[in-house]
Amino acid sequence: MCYASPIKQAVTSYFTDINEDSCRCYDLTGTDFDFLLKELIYGHPVVIWVLIDYVIPKYKEKSWGSYHTPSHTVLLTGINYMKGIVYINDPLIGEIEVDYKLVKEIYNIRGKKCLVIK
Repeated sequence: MCYASPIKQAVTSYFTDINEDSCRCYDLTGTDFDFLLKELIYGHPVVIWVLIDYVIPKYKEKSWGSYHTPSHTVLLTGINYMKGIVYINDPLIGEIEVDYKLVKEIYNIRGKKCLVIK
């Protein structure tokens, strides 16, 4: 399981390695879901933490702490407000449409973890 900070470091390192000066990776964890959707309007990729199969999170307890399972990270690619859906690039499934309210609820429960490239 990997959260925003190490991925941000990896993306930043990658941009440095390829001499990419026009893009930066931002850890916007805690940001309101609707604000993130506005980032899409500007063409900024938005990575969020959800769960596989887009189910309501369940906690698992371990000796080292608790976590949600089954954790999953996806790329938001768009929204259709009229239909109430968000478009997601899911590395396990491909391009899919998921109910806006469901994704927003899972995002909030998961701690509003996200990254934005701009």
